[in-house]
Amino acid sequence: MSNFNPLGGSTTTGTSADHGFLSAFSHWLSSILDIITSLLHSTIAFVQFIFALAYDVLQSVFNITKCVTFTAVSFVSGVARSVLGLFQGVVGFIAGMFFLNWGTVKLVYDSR
Repeated sequence: MSNFNPLGGSTTTGTSADHGFLSAFSHWLSSILDIITSLLHSTIAFVQFIFALAYDVLQSVFNITKCVTFTAVSFVSGVARSVLGLFQGVVGFIAGMFFLNWGTVKLVYDSR
């Protein structure tokens, strides 16, 4: 289509082919933007998943470490108490035998 131009020459208006191209380009650009938006949202969701997984793993490791440490400290404490109790028993037995023998010796000595 051509229109008369008073300054000279003629101008052409857009044809239906031009309109079809612009419409297709607009749809193509919209599709590209939708794909980029979808990729961005997927990336954000994946990063959130990784952070949540890392948080859960670290919390589990912390809890396991805390339980293992508590168990180890309890075990060492129990062994130390047992050893100290055994030492106290041995010292008490030796002291008792000493005083028992000392008393027997004293009684024998006093009876002479």
